[in-house]
Amino acid sequence: MLKSISKHITAKNYDNKNLRVLIAYFFLVFVCTLIFANAGFANTVREEWKIVGDYPNYSLQLKTDAKVKIALTSENIVPKIVMVMPHEKHQDVDLIVYFSGRIGTREMTDIYHAAMYNNRTKKIIGVAPYRVTEMGKFKKLLPKDEQPAWSSDQKSIKVSVPETGEKQSFEVK
Repeated sequence: MLKSISKHITAKNYDNKNLRVLIAYFFLVFVCTLIFANAGFANTVREEWKIVGDYPNYSLQLKTDAKVKIALTSENIVPKIVMVMPHEKHQDVDLIVYFSGRIGTREMTDIYHAAMYNNRTKKIIGVAPYRVTEMGKFKKLLPKDEQPAWSSDQKSIKVSVPETGEKQSFEVK
């Protein structure tokens, strides 16, 4: 198949329709590769964790080692793991993002927290607020001044919550 494609490209007898088909084919292959590669990784990593306990004492636990667990923050709901992703600056740290509940009276908002796990030391570093969204819309963020601000340096991850003034710092070894 690649020979026939390269023959069409080098023969200089292709028209716009053939070129569009060729571009569409490569785009489709590229998108499918990304989808399948990322879906497999996310599910594999997410499956390593589970939420245990009953209200109000929920914990995040590593399935392969029951000793690795941490208490979770929850707002009158069973927490649910949303995604697991690497920290942007600390390669050994994974963020386990989970839905921790809804708050509000007139306008409901969804609250998400993230547990930080160090893959090198095999320890959970801590739990901090991750994002605040419109109800049921993970990607529809509330204004930036209402979002937890995450920052990091070589040795720590810092989280500050503008609404409450709460500031947390987690040491990364």
